[in-house]
Amino acid sequence: AADALHMVALVEPTLEGQLLWHQRTIDYARASADPKARRWEGPALNNLGASLREAGRLEPSLVAFRQALAAYERVGRADRMHFGRWQVAHTLRRMGRHDEALALLQALAREGEASGRPDPYVFQELALVHDARHEPEAAARSRALRHRAELALSKEPM
Repeated sequence: AADALHMVALVEPTLEGQLLWHQRTIDYARASADPKARRWEGPALNNLGASLREAGRLEPSLVAFRQALAAYERVGRADRMHFGRWQVAHTLRRMGRHDEALALLQALAREGEASGRPDPYVFQELALVHDARHEPEAAARSRALRHRAELALSKEPM
């Protein structure tokens, strides 16, 4: 049922409808005793944040992404926590909060390098943050690291 609610939100043509269905999904996941249904809280909050961000409503978007991150942390999946932190950093950058975004992204980059799985999207965001901070050399380094990460991913067996 949570998956179905989530899908309705994704195909809803209006922002108001999307927000309504995202909230219904979140409410359903939070009220459920079924652990599988409860796991939909994070994705639904993420989708709420994405809809709000796309509409230019960055403050409430950031709140939703932070709530999604907390939900991912409760589930304990490292890949989802990484994605949640990236969403927060991306939104902070779009809000002009470059120092906060930079700190999150640098931590994500270090973790990716340490795990042997650098994330090209992290380096892309880092480049954009450095551009916004008028740091062309750092932006160029981040773009080079993005390219290297993309090459590494393209060589991974499917």
